[in-house]
Amino acid sequence: MYLRKVKWCSLPVLLTLLTTLWLYPVTSYALSLQEAIHQIKTTYSAKVLKAETVNLNGKKHYRIKFLTKDRRVKNVTVDGNTGDIISDQMINRPRQK
Repeated sequence: MYLRKVKWCSLPVLLTLLTTLWLYPVTSYALSLQEAIHQIKTTYSAKVLKAETVNLNGKKHYRIKFLTKDRRVKNVTVDGNTGDIISDQMINRPRQK
């Protein structure tokens, strides 16, 4: 008898939870420009020279230009939704001897 009460008592709680999840779907987390800059600073141990928000194919991305430890200038494009680095380009390459 006690088990039946527990099952029926937890049913409204379960229905409330499912309804709440259905009404408020989980949205994706968007990365801010400051968070993208922090990510580049910590990943590359770099000094950021320039950062801007760009719209590529209707999606928010960040272009960040920075100076690496070995004094090379690089450009990266960071996806504004996932934080993934989309492209990584070296601007000035060291001279070959």
